[in-house]
Amino acid sequence: MEGSYAFKDIKFADFVVGANYRVYALNSERTLFATDDDGNEFNIREFGGYAQGSKTIADKLKVTASVRYDKNENFDGQWSPRVAAVYTAGKHNFRASYQTGFRIPTTQDQYIDLLTPQARLIGGLPLFRERYNLNNNPAYSLATVTQFGTAIQTLAANPQFQQQVFQQVYSQFPQGTPPNDPAVLAAVAQAIPVVAAQQNQGLKTPYRFTRFQPEIVRSYEVGYKSLLANNRLLIDGYFYYNRFENFIGGQILVQDRFPGSGIASDLGLNLLSANSRNIYSMPVNREEVIKSYGWALGADYQLPKNYTIGGNVSFNKLANLDELAEVGFIPSFNTPDYRTNLTFANRNINNKNIGFALAWRWQGEFVWQSSFVSPAVNTQQLSVMPAFSTLDAQVSYKVKSIKSIVKLGGQNLFNSSGYRQAWGNPTVGTMYFVSLTFDEFLN
Repeated sequence: MEGSYAFKDIKFADFVVGANYRVYALNSERTLFATDDDGNEFNIREFGGYAQGSKTIADKLKVTASVRYDKNENFDGQWSPRVAAVYTAGKHNFRASYQTGFRIPTTQDQYIDLLTPQARLIGGLPLFRERYNLNNNPAYSLATVTQFGTAIQTLAANPQFQQQVFQQVYSQFPQGTPPNDPAVLAAVAQAIPVVAAQQNQGLKTPYRFTRFQPEIVRSYEVGYKSLLANNRLLIDGYFYYNRFENFIGGQILVQDRFPGSGIASDLGLNLLSANSRNIYSMPVNREEVIKSYGWALGADYQLPKNYTIGGNVSFNKLANLDELAEVGFIPSFNTPDYRTNLTFANRNINNKNIGFALAWRWQGEFVWQSSFVSPAVNTQQLSVMPAFSTLDAQVSYKVKSIKSIVKLGGQNLFNSSGYRQAWGNPTVGTMYFVSLTFDEFLN
């Protein structure tokens, strides 16, 4: 439920207030989400409200300010104030804004409990730490376990180290035992990883859990829009800078499946074997500030005889991506650095009721990250979405007698191999269409 009210009796500014209430009733038939002690999936209740005021000063400067409060039953309430200003000087419009926002973890981030071949996907709420004993049986980040295992392998392969272990083990056998005795060799082979693990215990640091919280962003934006060249050229551009706190992303954790079962468990060797460890993927908050920034520039030009040409380019970047990858954190930003579009069209050629439109778009490659991509693929960044470009085209004809427009067109022309937009998605090929649109006003 939601509603709003605009105050009409306040003259000096425009004021609006509103509120909303929402309930998520999870129902995956116990296939995706966790259940309570009675075997029922959870409901999630949340509510919020806002107030906004705007004022135009001297017909040139419009200032808007607002504040929201939102409460989800699983998290603390969130305040999100915002302020924006638009200054108009003739045909030039300058805008600037400061906004705060938040992202409450999704229903999956809260309650997912799904066993996949690579890992068990669990929610970030405290109940999962208790359910899978993550508080008492410590878990380790995949990056830590990988570093620990690599150090053991490197040391175990060192001939000098092997000789030292051999001398230690051999000294415990009865005098006169041949050095190549099978029992000696077996004992040495068993001791090498144990001693290597003992010497690398400092690398085995348990993961430190923090309270799971909504993600908060503080965003700064400036922009410009104008009509130039006798109102034929429209230009619009912006630049933004974001600071994320409690940034939500995936963390891969490794846990000993048989804690306290012996020396292999005590030294962490169980973490290195698929048969003696549990792997979890869960959403967590990062403690450091995550930064992103970007810009976009677009232009549309009116050519003679109703022809138009336009284009835009945008850039988006997560500044901490490489740093986060080193610690095994999966931000799931899933956005290419660059996107661009070019268009050429005419809605009515020589007033013959015939029109056409061409659109070419391109985006660069990027690494797709999510909890459904295996840990090894996530860590090694093998889930690359290749760059692709598409060409769309259509022709239209106005049938004035029935106030309708007939369109014939195709999407992704000349790209028979198709393209993919996300990991695991199907390939998108070429599609052709015919449409008939009835428009009472024949716009």
